[in-house]
Formats: sequence, C-alpha cells, structure tokens
Amino acid sequence: APFEPVSVPAMASSTPWTTGALGGAGYRGLSPLGFASLQEEEEDKAEAEAADAQRRLRLVRAATRVQRGVRIHNMVFGHFARVIFARKNGRSSDHGVLEFPTHGTQAHFLTVADTTPAKLIVPFLIKVWKLPRPEIIISVTGGAQALTLPAPLEDEFNKGLVSAATSASAWVITGGTDTGVMHLVGKAMHDAGLHGKVPLLGISAYGAVNNRDKFDSLKFGRAVYQDPDKPSVDGAPISPHHSHFLFIDSGRERREAWGSEIVVRAEIEQHMMSSRAVPMVLLVVQGGPGTLATVLANARLGCPVVLLSNSGGAASAVARFVQDGSLDPLEDAPFATRLAQLEQ
Repeated sequence: APFEPVSVPAMASSTPWTTGALGGAGYRGLSPLGFASLQEEEEDKAEAEAADAQRRLRLVRAATRVQRGVRIHNMVFGHFARVIFARKNGRSSDHGVLEFPTHGTQAHFLTVADTTPAKLIVPFLIKVWKLPRPEIIISVTGGAQALTLPAPLEDEFNKGLVSAATSASAWVITGGTDTGVMHLVGKAMHDAGLHGKVPLLGISAYGAVNNRDKFDSLKFGRAVYQDPDKPSVDGAPISPHHSHFLFIDSGRERREAWGSEIVVRAEIEQHMMSSRAVPMVLLVVQGGPGTLATVLANARLGCPVVLLSNSGGAASAVARFVQDGSLDPLEDAPFATRLAQLEQ
C-alpha cells in the first residue's frame, strides 16, 4: 500500500524537550546530565589546592623568619658574647688564646665571674668556641697534688680514657691545672695525638692560677704562657695540653681561691645533662675528702661513677666500701662520714 504520512500532534510548549542542532535531545536551558556536579567538584578541588598552597606559603615564610632570627642571634652572640661576660670586679671578661711554646700547643680561654649562669656559658662554648655537641661528658676528678701511679695502672688508665673519648663525641672536663690527675689526663690526650681533636676543657679557679698576669686584661689577643711558677699551696700552673680553659673569678686569690670553681663546673655539667640531655660519667682517680663530696653529689644525681680503684685515696676507699662495706681504719678515716652518706 502506498505510504501515508501520519500526523503527530504538536507538543505542548511546556515540554522540556527540544531538538538540538544535531538532532539530539537535551534539557532546555540546563547543562547536560552530570556536568554541573563535575564542574562543582573541580571548583572545590581548585579552591582546596589554592588554600593548601597558601598554608604552605605561610609555613615557608614563618620558617624563613625563624631561620633568619636564629642566624641573626648567632651572629650577634658570636660577635658580642665575650663582652656580655664580666669579671668579679665588674670589668669585662678577659679572653683570647694562650700559647705554650715549649709544648707547641695553644688553648682558648675565657675568664668569668663565679656568678655567671651556666645557661650563658654553655651556648658560648658551642656557638663561639664551636665545640661539637657531645654525645657524652667525661668529668675527671681526683688528686690535685703530685700523683704517681704504677706504670701498668697508668697505661691502662691512658688507654681507657683515650678509647672512651674517641669512641663517642665526648667532652673531657678537668680542673685544668698541670698537677695531679689533670696533668695525667692532659698528657694522655696529648700523647694520643688528640689535642684539638677532642675538647679537653679545664675549669679552674682564676685566683689560684700561677702567673695569671700573663693574660690579665687580654681582649681578643694572644698571650704566651711559659715558664710558670711551680705549684704550691697558693696556686698551680695550667696544663699546656688542654684545648680550652674557663677561669672562674671569685675575687679571692691564692690559697683562698681554691675550690671557687666547683659550683660553676657542677652547674655547667648539670645544665648539659638536664637541658641538653647529654649523659655524663664521673671518673675518679685517687682524691681526698673533697673528691668524695663530688662523688656523693653526682651519685645523688644518678650519674654513673667510674673508680680507678687501685689509685688510692677516695677512689680506693669508695671501691672497698662498695665491694664489702669495709673501711681501713687508717687509710679511710678521712672518708668515714661521707661514705656513710654514700650508703644512704
């Protein structure tokens, strides 16, 4: 049969359908299905990325400001730290380099009042003297007078000290004079070729240093320390084998000055342990009642104590007491009271 067109009723004007240019169907006045939600997601993502970029930029700027502040602080501290310290009489601190021509060595030094806080001294050691941050501190105490150990014992001591100092990044701290255990430590480090490689810090009573006039009033200079007077009850020369010296000025001189450095030394060591989390070991060689007081104070702080038990004096007394609780009536008489406190 011949084809007969069929008429289709006109669609109401309210219909949402319309014929596109390509004959496809779409929503009149609306985006294609799903396009609106995708566009919103892209916009949200772009906003989140922009906000994240702003946060990162603020963090970078803040970190830059902090780093700049630290650099400025270190620069100012490095240039002016020496002048913020003072002697006991109010004069600005003495500082510079001491040369020991006879031994071919040199050492940095700083003289400060005995009221100077450790929280100022320690940053000076690290930021101005550039001492490496230690992994451990070896604090040596003991006999300050003539000290003679049997050759085998001295050899074992030297080997043990050098091994401990070099196996970790250590600071070794002594009283700094060229007598007793301080001389022994300085010589051991020097003979091992460690001068200037491992910090050997001497903390000494300024008023009991022989020939201190050689570097009195020195500022940013060098002084030759040679042919000092021999040790006596009024003072002692400093060791030529230490790398750094802190001279503690209490205003007292000669025999009255002995021991005036002990509090500052203890504060420096405690600051390193508490504020900078650096462990410390106390090494005791011989020594008298004062040494035993140091042992007692460190034991109360929980600091490990290593005794050279055959060296005599306080070291041997504590070793005997720890091993079996016995005391020698003659040799240990000066330590009896302190040993009872140590037991407690």
